[in-house]
Amino acid sequence: MPAINDNKQSFEYYRIMRGKLARKVEEGTEGAKKREYTTPAGVEGVTFEIIKDAWVGKIYGVKIKDTDYGQVCEVRFGDAIINIPTSGGYFQSFATSLKNLDLSKEVIFRPYDFESEGKRRVGVSLKQDGKKVENAYVIKQEDGTFKNLHGYPMVDEKKKNKPGYWKIYFAEVAMFLCDEIDKMTFPREMERIEAIDNEIDVNSIPF
Repeated sequence: MPAINDNKQSFEYYRIMRGKLARKVEEGTEGAKKREYTTPAGVEGVTFEIIKDAWVGKIYGVKIKDTDYGQVCEVRFGDAIINIPTSGGYFQSFATSLKNLDLSKEVIFRPYDFESEGKRRVGVSLKQDGKKVENAYVIKQEDGTFKNLHGYPMVDEKKKNKPGYWKIYFAEVAMFLCDEIDKMTFPREMERIEAIDNEIDVNSIPF
């Protein structure tokens, strides 16, 4: 991983794909993997990426940003920036655990995407001191039911079986979590990174 020195800050930009961290690079880059893709418009192409299972380090800041590619959650480590679309399971999983993080300590950030009992499980596992960082907003009680905390949106039991309900509900959850992140404060070390904000064109980052 690149280091940060007094004269220059270097960041690796990642997104999450299929449960892995992916960084777009030039063809011929050592360790790069070729990936063929087709856009929603039907355009086919080829890209080359560096793939990692996880990232380890302190989180210096988290921001919600609007880009040409949609709204993203920008997770800033000392040497990497990981962008997560706010619509989807990766963001919800990360954002619901963020409140329980000790920001003074390193964290293992590991996305996942697998099937279990016929269901697709997508999210981000956060670990500190060898332990999983738990959900700060929804807890499972002894009787097996779940309790929502800190104003986390409740499921409308009367409407949950209606067509389109869950899409609306999860959009509400994403909006709530974005607001929660906007309220958070982060260590003063964030100033090192904010100093170069004007030099970063978020819309040019390959999502």
